[in-house]
Formats: sequence, C-alpha cells, structure tokens
Amino acid sequence: MPKKPLTILSLFFLVALCLSSGCRGPKETPPPPLSQPRQPLELSAWAVYWDTEGALRGLAELEGKLAGRLVSLQYFAAYFDAENRLFIPRAIGQLRDKAAAGAGAVAEGAAAAPAGAAAPAGADTPAGADTPARITYLTVVNDRLLPGGGSSLKDSQLLWELLDTEEKRQAHIAEILSLAAAGGFDGIEIDYEAIRKDTVLWQHFLSFIDRLFLAAAEQGFALRVVLEPGVPFENLTFPEGPEYVIMCYNLHGPGSPPGPKADDDFLLRLVQKTAGLPGRRTFALASGGFDWSVHQVVALTEQQALALGTGQGAEICRDSASQALSFSYRQENIDHQVWYADGVTLEHWINLLRNQGNCGIALWRLE
Repeated sequence: MPKKPLTILSLFFLVALCLSSGCRGPKETPPPPLSQPRQPLELSAWAVYWDTEGALRGLAELEGKLAGRLVSLQYFAAYFDAENRLFIPRAIGQLRDKAAAGAGAVAEGAAAAPAGAAAPAGADTPAGADTPARITYLTVVNDRLLPGGGSSLKDSQLLWELLDTEEKRQAHIAEILSLAAAGGFDGIEIDYEAIRKDTVLWQHFLSFIDRLFLAAAEQGFALRVVLEPGVPFENLTFPEGPEYVIMCYNLHGPGSPPGPKADDDFLLRLVQKTAGLPGRRTFALASGGFDWSVHQVVALTEQQALALGTGQGAEICRDSASQALSFSYRQENIDHQVWYADGVTLEHWINLLRNQGNCGIALWRLE
C-alpha cells in the first residue's frame, strides 16, 4: 500500500530522471523508430479559477524546482452569461496576479543562487540562462449561465447560436480577441465540447477555428484547440495552424462502470485516431479519479483517494493495463470502488505517448 501521494511535482522529478538516465516507466513499452530525434519534454497545465490555492501551490512547486519545464499555463476558464456575452471570472485575474508575483519571487531567488549551482536533473536549462518565458492562455469553454439561475455546461445549442453564420462567427472572434487583449494573455485556447456527431455544427466550428487562427495570428496571439477523445477525426479536416490538444481521459467516469481514466490501449488508439491532425499534437492527461457506488459517482483528487483508501484500511492495487490504482471498501452497507491515477501512473502514460513520437503533454490540473 502506498505510504504517501506522488504529487504532480513528484511526477516531474520522475520524468526528469527518466529523461536523463534513459529509463522507462513501470511497464516496458518499446518505442517504434522515430523519424526525428527525441525532443525535450514540454509540459503545459491548467489553473482553474475555483481552486486558486491549489493552482498557486502547484505552480510554486514547479517554478521552484523545475523552472523552464512548464512552457505554458492555461487559465480556465472564460464562459458566457445569460445573454451569451463572454466574460472572465474575477478569480482568474486574482489568480494571475498572485501567480505573477510568485514567479517574480522565484526569479529573484534564482538570480541570487551561487554561481555554478546545479540545475534539476533533466531540466534542459543551460547554466546561467534566463528561465524561458511561459505562455499564458485564456481558455474559453461553451458553458453559460441561465436566466433563471444555474448554468448549462458544454452547451451545444450555445455553439449553434454563436457559429451558425459567417457574421456570427466573425463577431464571436472579435469578442474573444478583445477579451484576451484586455486580459493581457499571450494566447487563446478553445475548449468547445459536446458537438459529438453533429456534422453541420462541426463544419461551422472548423470554419470558426480557421478564421480565429488567422485573426489571432495578426494580433500576435497563439491558439490552442482542445478536442475530446470521441471526436470523429476520420471524417473531419482540421485547419493548419493551431496547436491541437487531445483529451486523453474520461475512458471511465460518471455514467460508466468503474475503471481508470485511461489505459494503454485507449491512449494508443487516440494516437492513431489523431494521426491526421496537422502539426505536433499535445496529449492531455489527468490525475485523480472517481469513487463509484450504487447511488453516485464522486470525483477525487489523488490525495483524497489515497487518504480515503488509507482511512478505510483498503488494499490499494496497481492495474497492469493502465498503471492506475484501485481499491474497494464498504461504508454504511454500501459497496464502493475507487480508481485513480498517481505520479507513477502519469509517468507511465507520458512515456507511452512520447514513445510514439514527438508530442507535448498537458496536465489537468495544477492542485
């Protein structure tokens, strides 16, 4: 049974050691021949507005221990009010201010370090070099507030209202660019979900992405586009230019039987399904997991899952097909089953994906 959680920071040390020593993850997966030399690992991560403390804690650990490894940070998320107007939650501005102040303190500490001080293993930052600038993205999601209260998440009808004509698409693009510029972001990330098999809406969306990339580039913004694993990639032609981020999780979750967020077969299938995307792909992974019972499915962070298993005296087992952890327990005459990913799981998934070729890795989320 594990004694303490392997946090995201622990994961980065594991990955750094693997990169510097050539070792592999817990499950050997021989890589195919690569057409280009293996590139240094590039990581990005999401910081969410409802967990400022966790985001700042995770970011401070990364900046202090592995400066330069985190190449971009996505602030999650801007969404829509009841009149379909895009806005940024106030907490994002507060989070950015605190993150910038923290980064400044880390930079001052690095400047004061003794000459010749060793960099962390695998950090790929030459001695004396400045820490590379980290790109900040504003993530935009298709969630909206409802007139009578509450909200609608992953609202495909909202996308129809925003994208079904060229005039509407151009107006939406102008609104996004204006908001990103006012917020001082370096890039824009579009995370519009639940289009599913609506072929007409997909064409509207692809036209929107094509035009948004060109308009964003003119104003100096980078563009990322997040895509769900269920996207019908084989039937769509995505425009060149944006960085495409594939969600490599939700294999199991609410609405499914218990199991890991991802396993090896799922990841390798996604690599194949997305091979036609233009440019270098980024694969997004998620730590934590879920607690299934007959009544509900509850999301858990890695730390929460470990504390629960330890408190219940459960035997925590590692699954060979995914390297995820699982355990069962009974409480108040109700059976529960928990699956979750820890640092070892994430390290294994990262190695598996990078063995397939050059790619970026995104982590959901700093905590």
